[in-house]
Amino acid sequence: MDKDEGHVVVVKNTFIDLDDAPRMPTLARASTTPGGYVGKEVEEEEADQNEDEGEGEEGDGDMGEVAAPPMPELYRVVTLDGYEPESDWAWTVSSSPVATPAAGCGGSVPAQPFPAQPVPAGTVVMMPAAMPMPIPVGMPPSQRFDRWPHAMPPTQAGASEVPAPGMPGVQLPISPSPGPTGPSADAPRADPPVVPAAAAPRAPVLQRAFSVNSRIFRIHWTVDARVLKTSDREKVSPPFEVSMDGIEIQFKLCLRPLLTSESRGGASFRKAKGKGTVDLRCLNEIEKKNSCAMTFRVAIGKGSESHKVSRTMKHDFSEKPICQLEGEEEWDFKTVVDEDTQTFVVVLEVVGGMGS
Repeated sequence: MDKDEGHVVVVKNTFIDLDDAPRMPTLARASTTPGGYVGKEVEEEEADQNEDEGEGEEGDGDMGEVAAPPMPELYRVVTLDGYEPESDWAWTVSSSPVATPAAGCGGSVPAQPFPAQPVPAGTVVMMPAAMPMPIPVGMPPSQRFDRWPHAMPPTQAGASEVPAPGMPGVQLPISPSPGPTGPSADAPRADPPVVPAAAAPRAPVLQRAFSVNSRIFRIHWTVDARVLKTSDREKVSPPFEVSMDGIEIQFKLCLRPLLTSESRGGASFRKAKGKGTVDLRCLNEIEKKNSCAMTFRVAIGKGSESHKVSRTMKHDFSEKPICQLEGEEEWDFKTVVDEDTQTFVVVLEVVGGMGS
């Protein structure tokens, strides 16, 4: 190459590589398998797995899966109506109870305070007419405990024979019907038997009532008045339970006649002419180290009236299982007999000593 020819130019091809942006993927349509569909491969795998588990259960015993517990059933919650009229838990006597020690027990207990009740206003409240309300299935109707168990209204005997009100009892003429002829046709017909009038129903023998507001527990015992004309030496109530510090303890009420003479048969209701006393007996064996003190009082009456209320007593049944109301606590049971039902009522009111 000659130097006079000039410079030599060499051209080299240069490639510029550019990174392209990622391209959008191709959209694919999603497809789901039906819930109840099980493929053939899955069925074969489950069959093999069940065979393996069966072989393992033969050697290890029953190791089956525990089924899930069932869902609990729904239940309805009903709010308790705690309204209690003052008249239902107030005695009809005007004297205030004074706590005195029972026989065989020392010390006294002050009278239990009663919660203050609001004074009703003098305005007249218009109440709507009573309408029947449906009671849910399995829900017992609400029960209102009165101061004394009221007598049930007597049933009307022969109600079907009494004419309806507003319709005069007119006897319609009876047309003669053809009957058999002969001597038997002239025979007198027998009159239908006369159904005797039903006696007035009696209240249940034992009733329990508890005041949520004043925490007072009452036992209503309905006694048959025919026992006052017998030679029985005592009349015992059915057993009932009272909660003492969370423990249910059984008690019984007992009526005893007054002792009129030391001879045989002198201690009977017939000899005592219906006069006697009331005892409270504890049926459970309670150790002396466990205190079982109860504050209570007893009343007798009939219908919705209380004729006599005992003084408030305090007795520890761990020391002596029987509490005798001695001294002035003697009542004439004949004066409180209900002539319609031939019964009288003995009420035990526990005002203290019960567990919360």
